[in-house]
Amino acid sequence: MYVIVSCVNDDIVFGRIQGIYVQDLIPRFLLHVCHSTYSSHFGAYALEPVQRHVVLTKDKFLDYYPLTGYVIDGTKYVVLKNFVFDEEEYSEI
Repeated sequence: MYVIVSCVNDDIVFGRIQGIYVQDLIPRFLLHVCHSTYSSHFGAYALEPVQRHVVLTKDKFLDYYPLTGYVIDGTKYVVLKNFVFDEEEYSEI
């Protein structure tokens, strides 16, 4: 499953859930970071894993909804269930 880690200049960064750990009764998610590019043909985001991991709590996710990855021709894709945007970018308007 994937979660949305950040959205800057309409570039969405996903995190693949590697593990869930509980510390002081707070669940923390170990995420493998994936950059994405939008494919209008599939209406989905193609994922490209990078050599970076982060640990986040669920309140740091941009969307609470975990997303399923789909493999098409060897490329992993994710379809958004909700609209996401960078609040800081649009708060300046």
